[in-house]
Parts: sequence; C-alpha cells; structure tokens
Amino acid sequence: MRMRTKKFKLPHIPSGKDVAGLLEQKVIVVSVFGKSPYSAGGCKAGLIDGFPGHRVFHTSLIDDPDVDQDLLCDIEGYHDPKQRVIYLHLRGVFDVHTLVKSYDLFSKELEEKGYLSVWADMKYRYARALMFLFSVSHILIISHPTHIFDISYVHLFRALDVMRQKVLGGFSEILRTIPGLSEEWITNCRPCSPRVLFLFESCPAIYLEGRANVARTGSGFGGKYPSIKKLEHALEDQIYHILRKSRVITNISSNSLFAIPANQEFVFVQTKVNPLSDRNAHMVNSLVDFCKDPNNDCSRNKEEIVNTFSTLHLEPNDHSFRSFLQQHIDQAFTKGFDDNVGRHTAHGYFEGIPGGKVSI
Repeated sequence: MRMRTKKFKLPHIPSGKDVAGLLEQKVIVVSVFGKSPYSAGGCKAGLIDGFPGHRVFHTSLIDDPDVDQDLLCDIEGYHDPKQRVIYLHLRGVFDVHTLVKSYDLFSKELEEKGYLSVWADMKYRYARALMFLFSVSHILIISHPTHIFDISYVHLFRALDVMRQKVLGGFSEILRTIPGLSEEWITNCRPCSPRVLFLFESCPAIYLEGRANVARTGSGFGGKYPSIKKLEHALEDQIYHILRKSRVITNISSNSLFAIPANQEFVFVQTKVNPLSDRNAHMVNSLVDFCKDPNNDCSRNKEEIVNTFSTLHLEPNDHSFRSFLQQHIDQAFTKGFDDNVGRHTAHGYFEGIPGGKVSI
C-alpha cells in the first residue's frame, strides 16, 4: 500500500528522509485562504482534497481544530510528490469557527479596548500570515461561502501591497543568504507575481446540480437550464473592474500584489452541494442512513464509522474545480505565468521553488 504524505503545520522543517531526492525538483505552491461559515470548521480546502485522492485538510467530521493562540491563525501544508505541488491552507479569524473558538482569548481585551481596536489587531495578525502566502505562492485561491464578491478584500489587498513595499528591503537581505536564488527572486522577494483565483462555495438555487427539473419548470427559462458559465463570467467582469479601478492590479503584474489571468477563467462557482459544509446535518443524515441499512455491522468501532461518514467521492463532472485548477497548475509547470497586459509591458518572471528550499 502506498504511504500517504501527512499534513504539516508551518513553521515546518522536514527531516532529511522527507527531503531526499527533492532538492533539485521544482514544486508549485498553491495556497487557499478566505472566509468560511461556522459549520465548515474553518476548512476551505475541501475541494483541494480531490487532487491527492484522499482527505488531507478535512480529515474527519468530528475534527475541532485550534489555531495558534498568539497569532490567532495557522497555516497547514501538504506536499503532493506525485503532482509536485505544495498546498497551503490558512485558518484564521476570517473563519467563523476560529473566531468563536478564540473568543475567550480576546474577550477581556474586547471589554477594555472596544471592538474596533481588537478587530484591527486581529486583522493585522491575519495579514501577516497572508503576506507570507503572497510571498511564497504561485497560485492563491480565495474561498468565499457565497456567490457574491466581498468588497472588503479591496481594502485588505491595498494594505498588504503597502506593507509589501515597505518590507522589500528586509526580505531581500534575508533571501540573499539562501544560495541558488535568482536576482529577480531576491529583488522582488517572491518567485513570481502570484496568480489569484476565486472560489465561490455556493450558487443560486437555479444552478444547483440535481435541480434541473425545478429550474426548467419554475424559472421561466423555457425549458433551457441556465449555464453556470454566464454567472462565472459576470463575476469575472465585476471582479476585474473593481480591482482595476482600485489599482489593486495593474498592467505590470510585478508591480502589483498579485495578478489575474487575462485570457483564462479565474472564477469558479460550486454548483454541487457539499454535504460536509454542514457537518452536524451530514452526521445526523449519515447516522440515519447507517441505521436504516440492515447490512451494516453494529459491532464496528467508532473509527470505521467516522471513516464511512467521511468517504471522499470523486465523481466525474464537466464543471469541476479539479479541471479548473489543473489548467493553471499545468501552465505553471510549462511556460509559467505572464499576466502583464498592454502594449509596452515588460516580460513577466516566473520560477518554481526547489523542493529543498520550502522548509521556511
């Protein structure tokens, strides 16, 4: 049986055995951050689990994860050696589950200093972790529980860009101590201008898979089921317009915090209901189904039952997040990203990260 690479938390220093044979192998870093409801348990990387073929970040329905009490956030990681990708997942105060679990840590300060002061401090801690992701990632995925773009990200991105410009000098000095890095990497303090993709975890009911009959009879579409692509393209136009107008993205990607692809899709809207999005409801429904099946053995232990509830289903789908993300990963390994636009833009730079240099 093939051994599965385990999940780790940053900061992480892999053993010599883990790094053996990877020192010269280039890897791509894909990071996930964003917001999630309480029922998700802080996990936004459930769709990422389809790539290694088993659950990595959302391992069990009874998980109740904690975060670092000082930083109020955690960065989880997973290295997929077959795909040559390192996945990073940020849990923090933007996740309702983390915010609720951390309430006792800042409740006294909340009474003394007030909401605005405490929330500003929590956002600052979150932004520090996010700055790390923007400095090491090739692809970043912003996950959001609804299908509406959160305009508050604009303020966060602009603040991060200002912060990045201020710390470039210090970062460069640190990177110069690492052998084998190119001058462009040292100067810009990142392997490339990261590409940002947007994942919306829900959609209007008319687009949900399995409800086509309802859509045809009650939506007034004359029997034609609406295409989710129309919604995704409309969101792409809206997001691009907002980010351009606020100057979060510019013609020259190396001058910006991140870039979005000019001629590729960068928005994915989930049309399939994820049963794990509400863990309590899923566990109750699974327990009912388990009890109804006369073939189930009641002598099985808790571990076997929990694993039954948490089985990962990888069903083929024309509209799948796997194929959406894979095209960007494939491009990263072949020609890299050059998301500059306009007539007189400089050629973009892109570098894969050597496997032996990811133990940050």
